[in-house]
This record gives sequence, structure tokens and C-alpha cells, in this order.
Amino acid sequence: MPNNLFVNAGEMSRDEHISLYGTLQSECCDNKLYFVNQKDDKSQRLYVGFIGLEEQILNLLPLLNELRQAAPDYDFKNVQANGYRSFTKVADRLASLSLKICKNIHVNRTSLFFQKAHYGK
Repeated sequence: MPNNLFVNAGEMSRDEHISLYGTLQSECCDNKLYFVNQKDDKSQRLYVGFIGLEEQILNLLPLLNELRQAAPDYDFKNVQANGYRSFTKVADRLASLSLKICKNIHVNRTSLFFQKAHYGK
């Protein structure tokens, strides 16, 4: 099966949004706590990255919720589509991909072959 970026492009339920962003925040926090005490440059770069991602999630969630509530008011006549819906779908897809990367780091970070430099660019 090809790696399709738009597999989950449909509308997500409110519970799915809560789960996605909650899980992403949890993974960020867990990875952040793992790298906080490691003093090498690459670990600190990952640590700072996870702090930034957590902050962005917290800033983005209220805005996405507002856009999701307002989006139906701006739909085309016979189609549930507009720029607000598109923006929220892109944000959700980015969150989904970020979660995939965070989980990958979580699972592999203790491996002898884990490449911090690959993720800390």
C-alpha cells in the first residue's frame, strides 16, 4: 500500500481531535523529560524542539477550535468546503505526522543505533 498523505483527510470528530492533540502533547512531554538531563548538543536540540512543539500546540488549539466552529458559516452553497476547513485539515495532518515522529523517537531513543542528529536538524 503506498504511503498516502491524505489517508485521514476526512472530517475528524471532536473526540478524535481531542485524542490526537492530547496524545501528541503527551508524547512531547515524555520525550522532553527523557532528553532534559542529557547534556550533549543533539539531545538539548531535541529537548528545545519538544518544548517548542508543546507551546505551538497550546497556542494552536484554541484557534483551531474557533475555526472549526466558524467554518460552517463560510461553506459554499452545496458543498462543505472553504479555506477554514482546509486550514484545519492541514493542521490536523501536521499534528498526525508530528505524532508519528514523536512516537518513533519514543520507541527508538534508547536504541544503540538511534540517530539524534537525524531528528534534531
